[in-house]
Amino acid sequence: MPRIRDILIVPTDARFADRPEWDTHAPAGWDTGPAALGDGITIERVTTDEAEAVMDASGPAGKNFHATRQFGQLYAFVRAINQAEYDETQYNWDASGALTRTIALSRLVLDNAYCSEFAARIVEHDRGRTQVIPINGFEQRLAYRLHEARFWLTEDEVDELATLRAAYDPIAGQLPGRVGRALWRTERSTHTRYLSEAVTHIVTGLEALLKTERHTATQQFTTRAPALADAVGLDGAAIDWDAVYAARSDASHGAEVELFAPPGHSPGGEPPPEAVTLVAAAQDVLRVAVRRPIDDEDFRLLFADAAAVRAAWPV
Repeated sequence: MPRIRDILIVPTDARFADRPEWDTHAPAGWDTGPAALGDGITIERVTTDEAEAVMDASGPAGKNFHATRQFGQLYAFVRAINQAEYDETQYNWDASGALTRTIALSRLVLDNAYCSEFAARIVEHDRGRTQVIPINGFEQRLAYRLHEARFWLTEDEVDELATLRAAYDPIAGQLPGRVGRALWRTERSTHTRYLSEAVTHIVTGLEALLKTERHTATQQFTTRAPALADAVGLDGAAIDWDAVYAARSDASHGAEVELFAPPGHSPGGEPPPEAVTLVAAAQDVLRVAVRRPIDDEDFRLLFADAAAVRAAWPV
């Protein structure tokens, strides 16, 4: 029977090479071996040859050309595939969506840009023949992050993620529609390199949770978003919600987003740091707010319907 694994490589980042966090917050899977997440998924360091093979298979192929990579494997998300699943799915990486869901949930534990840029199914057949089959989809292959802090999970955070997965899987189909839509928007906000698009997904995710009427949309958002932040233990008053909502509205209606393009900034240039900080703070609120209903049934009920939202956060 062949050994079959779906593997997603998280690459190293040279910008963090000298960070003291390497000593104080060791990455999961480095010191104690594979860390289990449930459903046959582990975080671990696969062999260098396997990591290189996955990254080679994931990149475009040239002719008589092989670029030297300036990064390697930090660790990998690995899911063991049994024979029955392989017989059904064959060469389709993560056909069950288990790894994709795990990566999305990992962002509710720690901001990261994990993605399927370097992902493949490895099939080790009998008699030593090995296949490395790259992912055949491109829609979500890249991800981005707004914070510059540590991006690797520690052993404790892996335990936290395992607990979150165990809580999410049985209730995924029972979450209020508001929470499900907000969770999808939370993940979509990670898969765009442009801040004006990210803020659109973030605000829409918050509105999925909080909007109850078509009219007075701005008032609903600017009243309920800070109250929601306070309810999940964050400082709602520290965020300029008017600016966040105005940026989303400008972007959605095709206007220039002044928050991201102040005088002196050329179109398409890097956004000012204060804009990144503002949008990152709003994204943090959304992530905590969609995680809490997974962990807390009472909090989940606050989003059961429009009446429940109105009662929890009156305008």
